[in-house]
Amino acid sequence: MGESQDDPALRARQMSEALYARINPRHELSEPARRYAYSTPVDMAKELLTLRGESTMALSPATLVTRALHTTSDFPIILGDTVGRVLRDAYQAAPSGIRRLGRQTTARDFRAVNKIMLTYASDGEMATALTDLNRQIAGATERISVVRIQSSKGF
Repeated sequence: MGESQDDPALRARQMSEALYARINPRHELSEPARRYAYSTPVDMAKELLTLRGESTMALSPATLVTRALHTTSDFPIILGDTVGRVLRDAYQAAPSGIRRLGRQTTARDFRAVNKIMLTYASDGEMATALTDLNRQIAGATERISVVRIQSSKGF
């Protein structure tokens, strides 16, 4: 048996997914969420208030949203879930820190090659960087074959 369309939790998930699809057009809407595909946040707020038995006649869009935020728990959940999805996408799309620090290279003779390039801007940063490098070298199990320290203060 299918899920009831009157279930508040189900409705909130469907509205949240539809709102997210408006923000991210690449998102493929599930069949149940399609009924909210063209609903704006104001439309959703109005529906939630109406389902609670509140009159929405002659209310401005701002008043509808304000009332939905303060009188139903579903509307803030819908907005929060949508923001969570957007942030999750942004987090997953952000480049990995280690990939920004390193770059891929090839070795001609297939031996293990490790390179470290250190860039600094001040003497204090240089001391910190060398201390960190020393700790990394002490804990490394492989030999470091190339170490290059570069100053950004006058190559």
